[in-house]
Amino acid sequence: YTNGVGCSFRDGTTDGQFNYAVRASPDPIIYRFNLDWTNPTVMPLTLPIGSLTGIAYDSSDDTFWLGTGVDFYSLVHVSHTGQLISSFSGGAGSNVSVAYNREDDTVWAYTFVPGTSQLVQFAASDDMSKPNFPLFSQPGIGFVTAIEFQHVATAVPEPRIAALMSIGLALVVWTIGARHRRRLPAPTGA
Repeated sequence: YTNGVGCSFRDGTTDGQFNYAVRASPDPIIYRFNLDWTNPTVMPLTLPIGSLTGIAYDSSDDTFWLGTGVDFYSLVHVSHTGQLISSFSGGAGSNVSVAYNREDDTVWAYTFVPGTSQLVQFAASDDMSKPNFPLFSQPGIGFVTAIEFQHVATAVPEPRIAALMSIGLALVVWTIGARHRRRLPAPTGA
């Protein structure tokens, strides 16, 4: 897709109806695009936050998680209208990319720390009265500009296959029952 905005984008996400991307600059700007990355529109963002480098769509409540900061990063939870829901400090690092995992309601951050990088998992908590400690952390593989989860649907057998499996199981049970009935001794008469 052609970048019609003319700036460098960092991280992106989708809500299934639109794509979203954040600009790689100190200006905290979120762009909304059609699914084919056309029609860029600047979304409202009323937060006084610094460098915005990461974005993830939170399907549990139709909101976004943003990665911000230089040297020390924060994860910021915002509505579609750019209103603050919550935020917490992630620790040392910058150029944070963000992913939301709906299966366990966690936010993942991939950060660059001078000389290394780190992948960190946090609970997607909106309780700002206590610190949000990492649930998991491991060294990274270098500089990564974007991360996202791919949710794979669990395979469900087609109705024909399920019916054939049920018939096969019924035949097995009937055969075992028939063999068992043949082994029983004949009833004796009185």
